[in-house]
Amino acid sequence: MSTAAQNSLRKPLNPLAIAAGTALYVGGVLNAPIVHRRLTGDNADWRLLVVELLLILSATFSFVVLASFNRRAIFRLIASLLILLSATGAYYIAFYSVVIGHGIVESVFTTEMDLIGEILDVRLGLWVLMLGVAPALLFWRLSEQHRSLLRFRHSWKDGVLAALTLMAAVLVAVACTKELKAVDKRAEARRGRDIPGSAALAAHRYLPTNWMSGLGMSISEEWQQRVQARNLVDPAEQHAWSAPASLDDSVVVLVIGESARWDHMSVLGYRRPTTPLLAKEPGLVAMRGQSCNTATALSLRCMFVRPESIATGANEVEIQKEDNVFSVFKHLGFSIELFAMQAEVGFYNKTHADHYKIREVVAAEAYNQGKPVDDILLVREMQDSIKRWEESGQKGRHLVILHTKGSHYLYSNRYPRNFAAQQPECLGSVAECSREQLINSYDNSLLYTDYVLHSLIDSLRDKKAFLFYVSDHGESIDDNLHLHGTPKAVAPKEQFAVPFLLWFSDRWLADGDNKGRFEQLKKTSGETRRHAEIFDSLLGCAGIASPDGGITARRNWCQSPPASN
Repeated sequence: MSTAAQNSLRKPLNPLAIAAGTALYVGGVLNAPIVHRRLTGDNADWRLLVVELLLILSATFSFVVLASFNRRAIFRLIASLLILLSATGAYYIAFYSVVIGHGIVESVFTTEMDLIGEILDVRLGLWVLMLGVAPALLFWRLSEQHRSLLRFRHSWKDGVLAALTLMAAVLVAVACTKELKAVDKRAEARRGRDIPGSAALAAHRYLPTNWMSGLGMSISEEWQQRVQARNLVDPAEQHAWSAPASLDDSVVVLVIGESARWDHMSVLGYRRPTTPLLAKEPGLVAMRGQSCNTATALSLRCMFVRPESIATGANEVEIQKEDNVFSVFKHLGFSIELFAMQAEVGFYNKTHADHYKIREVVAAEAYNQGKPVDDILLVREMQDSIKRWEESGQKGRHLVILHTKGSHYLYSNRYPRNFAAQQPECLGSVAECSREQLINSYDNSLLYTDYVLHSLIDSLRDKKAFLFYVSDHGESIDDNLHLHGTPKAVAPKEQFAVPFLLWFSDRWLADGDNKGRFEQLKKTSGETRRHAEIFDSLLGCAGIASPDGGITARRNWCQSPPASN
């Protein structure tokens, strides 16, 4: 080989060429599963698809070009993370049909190690190795002699080319956004109602803007929540509250479910007997519900506050302006303890609990050594909590909060083998299971939830007790979409479908006022309830009142209608 040829091979690639190749791979090749789904789905529109892809490619290219202004080490790190994270996202899009957004990113940040182990498998490793690590290594090889674009000041031609290319990419993105807005305007005129913006949908649909926007929203939300936390309004101090004498020496148990859907519970009309034990409980009222969000961390922020206390901040981030319902319970003299099979410590710290245990602490107890770490362990924790309260000798009120693992992926890991009533099951990766296997395993997990709730109720029968169960969000179990965490604007209805189960002991119902509230609850049980009503109904059904508007009557399920004149 001649010296000239060797020098030509050693000549560093233009950073713009590297940026273009990286953008084409991440924004084009890795989006192939989404493109295929869009072209083969209902209402396929290849013209709209082209505009969306041009928007994503131009945005990705602009990002990589801006990153290339950095020194070589920083540029390589940013681009490598872009490739690796996008390749990982492509795997879950291809095999799980998830829509990666704010909810998915929040779930990643708050998922404990045992769940991470469940979602990592050999196929994911091979996928990332081939479509993530290998391209990243190639990028490192090609960028060995990367020159920061800031150095183009030494070559005005290169500088002008870089500026013009970046400007062109931005103009393409702007033009695509305008075209998508025009499409939206025509669609809204045709349908007569507002629809989600196509540009925003594209950003949430395609790599890498989906996970990047989700990450940005998570960081923004965390920052805004920290700032807002200093100025939270306390409803316990803002309003007057009163509790009836019948609430003395009583126990309220709040059970937070996970990924449970009301339309898969037989107590709410499902064809399979998934709740046979609860169906026999005369003190139970079951209701269909709708969640306030589609991911655990996001729902926990909006479930237990009044809806007017949630404000939409920058980037459509929901910001809590007011403290939660547990502040009122604490104000009224309740002792509060929390026991969890999850690790949402940020939420637990906001419950005003006197004491709490997360899953690892519960599992480490001597009496749990050698036992599977299942939701049934929470029964003992609740029993011990009530016993401690009773033996304290203090006349008062007690609130126990239980956060279950419920029907969290992987469903077959949520129940013992003797609850595998429906066969065949999904025992491995969701990507390798049929829809029938997924539904069978999901239904089995709800059968176990039925057993756990029944066991809790059994422990409360001789108490003056009220149990309130609600799931954090629903779940998608379909050939085209799995799991949860899809952005609210585009999430399917099943990710919002949650059950509400309220149970009252005989001793609780022995009080005439409590009995009246129970009868009122039963009368309206056919209505669809919402997370936004938990604050008012959890307090209202416990008999707590606020004469100056602390409880909104229309959101209190146990509120008797005003007497007619």
